[in-house]
Amino acid sequence: MALAMLGLMDSGYLTAHKVFGTPLRCGASSGCETVSQSAYSSVYGIPLSLIGMLFYLTMFFGALVYREFGVEKSLATVSVLSIVSIFTSAWLVGLQLFVIHAICKYCMLSAGISVILVVLGVHVLLTLKKIKHQTSVPSPSPDASAQE
Repeated sequence: MALAMLGLMDSGYLTAHKVFGTPLRCGASSGCETVSQSAYSSVYGIPLSLIGMLFYLTMFFGALVYREFGVEKSLATVSVLSIVSIFTSAWLVGLQLFVIHAICKYCMLSAGISVILVVLGVHVLLTLKKIKHQTSVPSPSPDASAQE
């Protein structure tokens, strides 16, 4: 949940910049402005950082629902979403490196968070699968002929 909150703060900062025009504090030699002003920073007029905020909110509340109520489906959902996010992050990092030719450290922070979330997400999915397998396999019973 802490990673989701960090991602929410990061994407919220970028969204505030995009929506309200607040300056990004990246340093003079940074490519933050170049990336944030590029044609790739929005989809149909919606800032990608706003989509990122929705993603991190979903991750936070999915983990919260699992922690508070034990709903495994919410945990599985956020785990799958984390896998989707890594492909999105890879695409966006590729755009920064090979198309825009500038790096936004806040975007890279989000990509790093996505990597950590996907590692945790895959671990959770494998653990849930293992637990389901263990509970669905009947335990060996004593030989019926020995009881007669």
